[in-house]
Formats: sequence, C-alpha cells, structure tokens
Amino acid sequence: EIEDPYGANYGSVVELQGKLLAPLPHSAPNVLADMLFPRIHVIANMGNPLLATLYSWRITLSNIIEQALPQPAAALLAAILLGLHTPALHPLSPIFSETGTVHLFVSSGFKVTLLAGLVANSTKWLYSNKIEQGKLLPAQKRSGWRRWLSTILVIISIAVYTILNGAGAAAIRAGIMGELLVITPRIGRTYNVYTSLAFAALLMSLSNPFIFWDIGFQLSFMGTLGIVLLTPFFQRLLLPIEH
Repeated sequence: EIEDPYGANYGSVVELQGKLLAPLPHSAPNVLADMLFPRIHVIANMGNPLLATLYSWRITLSNIIEQALPQPAAALLAAILLGLHTPALHPLSPIFSETGTVHLFVSSGFKVTLLAGLVANSTKWLYSNKIEQGKLLPAQKRSGWRRWLSTILVIISIAVYTILNGAGAAAIRAGIMGELLVITPRIGRTYNVYTSLAFAALLMSLSNPFIFWDIGFQLSFMGTLGIVLLTPFFQRLLLPIEH
C-alpha cells in the first residue's frame, strides 16, 4: 500500500498498545504473538538514510504517475513498475486473477532482465568501438575498465530498482539473480540458473532464516524453478507445430 506520511513508514520506531494474544493457527514461525486492533504511535525515526531516500522516491514516482494518468491506468502502471497496490487497483485484481496475469503486479526476473538490458544497451558507447572490438582478445575485453564501468552501472540500477519495487522477497530474489547474470560473463564464468537460484536462497536465508516461510519467497522460488524445469518439456511438445 501507499505509505502514510502521518503513519509508520520505513525506519519508524512504533509503540503498540493493546492486548497480546497467542499466535493464530498456521502463523509463521517468527510470529510470537498477535494483537488485534492495536493503537500505534510513531515514537522515533531511524533506519538507513539511503534506503529511506529510495523509498521516498518510490512514493514520489507513484504520485507522478497518478497525476499523469487517469485511474485505473495509473494504479496499474504503479503496480507493474513499482509494486505498489493502491486502492484504485482493487477492482481490477479479480480480472487479473481470472486471466492468470497477476504476475504482472509482482517483482520478477523478467522485469530485472529488461532493466539490465536497457541499461547495458544505453552504456555500450563506453566501450564499443572498432579498435577494441577488432584488436582485443576476449579476456582483454572482459577486463577493460570501460566494460566494468558499464557493468557497475547495471548492477547499481538493478539494486536501486529492487528497492523501488518494494524490496520484498520476490524482488530481492530477482535482484540477486539479475546481479549474478550480469557479473558472471564479466569474470569469464558461465551463468547457471540453478546455481544462481540456490545462491539467492542461501543469501536471503542468511539474512532472514524465516524467509522460507514467506509466501512471496515460496511463490517466486518455485515459480522460477518451475519455469526452468518445464520449459524444455513444452519446447519439445510444441516442436512439431513450430513451423
């Protein structure tokens, strides 16, 4: 949801007043207690200033989209680009559920790949010239500082977009795999999607051991794994009608 400027946002230290209850059935392992209808007071603001700035940009970009487009087109674009689910999007949610296109609203490797491709193509001028392309060996091309500068710009872009997209479990998973996709060819290694997916899960679990109970992580991880495993099968199945 859109962050409330008068409520709790990223970096806010909140105080809850209410009655503590036992966790509800099927709660995640990291949920130790529940509190129904608590009173919430923001008592301080902390957090990483850089992250706070990026989250603020997220809200600013959403406001610009809402001013530039009518509803519900603005809500749809904000959900696709920024992962923000505004109230104007709620009437459209059943439609996307019935058509199986809810994945447009969530973070995905497809969006990260598009962003990486756009940034990489827009920075080709840093290293694409006839002398370099014609006279340097492959190993020399990988180690050129201009190519590394382009790679660093792509990496930064993916990291920033991951935060602007909400930095949820799906966004972080897609961001880590996108970073690996950019880095591996630059250091002369072959990208392996299974290794990348496992490495992303490892990093995320080191940061938060309860991430495996996050429904966003589960859907993102299993969805990505399913695409990789089932794509060759369907390619062979549809091969007779390819032409």
